[in-house]
Amino acid sequence: MLIGLLGGSVVATVMVLLRKPPSPPKINSIKNLNEQEVGAFIGKEADYYFKKWQPILEGQGQWAGFNWAAFFLTDLWLAYRKMYKAIFVYYGAKIAGGVLLGAIIGKHIDSRILEILVGLVAGIVCGVFGNIWYLSRTLKVVNEIRSQGLQEEAYFQSLSKFGGTNIRLSIGLLILVIVFEVLSHLFK
Repeated sequence: MLIGLLGGSVVATVMVLLRKPPSPPKINSIKNLNEQEVGAFIGKEADYYFKKWQPILEGQGQWAGFNWAAFFLTDLWLAYRKMYKAIFVYYGAKIAGGVLLGAIIGKHIDSRILEILVGLVAGIVCGVFGNIWYLSRTLKVVNEIRSQGLQEEAYFQSLSKFGGTNIRLSIGLLILVIVFEVLSHLFK
């Protein structure tokens, strides 16, 4: 289960590491993003994220800090923060990586050790880039909702609706991870 929580596979991690690291959003795309919008979009953790994003929002840096939740709970954190596309990419790469590793490595190395190391690398990558990925998602959604020209009340309601968190999906993924871990041990 720990391996599932740390998440990842060799292919998923290699794909993340080989891709160009995400750069912070361009300053002109975050013009006028304010605490009220961040608060409506994120909810109760808005102060944490706004503080982490402040150097980027002010054009004074590119680092948004390390996200410990993304490090320890990679896929669960992505689900919780409604980063659905990232979840599909993550699990698609994880499944493809498992199949590919089984074919390439076979029985030459203890797969559990490899999974732990890969999970650690995936956790580090998500911990380092998680806040930036979340800022990018926030900006994308805020800009899409802004472009609708809604009245103020409807605007902030839309931010809350499309932002926030999804604890149900995170719990569902956790249950799936536990089930798959149990099944993998039963059918070895």
